Amino acid sequence: MIKTLDDLAKLTRIKNSTLEKIFSCLEYIIVDNVSEVRILSISDSFIDLDVGIGILTISIVDDSINYYFKPSSTLEKGLINAINNNENILENKLTNSINSHIYKSYKDMF
Repeated sequence: MIKTLDDLAKLTRIKNSTLEKIFSCLEYIIVDNVSEVRILSISDSFIDLDVGIGILTISIVDDSINYYFKPSSTLEKGLINAINNNENILENKLTNSINSHIYKSYKDMF
């Protein structure tokens, strides 16, 4: 299993423990939103939650909970490009960043 939280910690230099707290807060918010919808007795059995990288849809039918995730257009485009064109957005972003830093450091030499 790939642990994206670890990758995010390495990429952002934010401690794992801090990211875990943030993700726990996100979990609390999702549970709270679902609870509020249920308490308000909203008849719609589908709850859509924008989680930043896409929409998490939670379907509640009787005592059964089902989950569906639809990626954001940016994430979907990145996934399609990764599969079809072998493009890696993270790799491209890091390469551009390194090139920019090198250019800024040595611009007077060129």
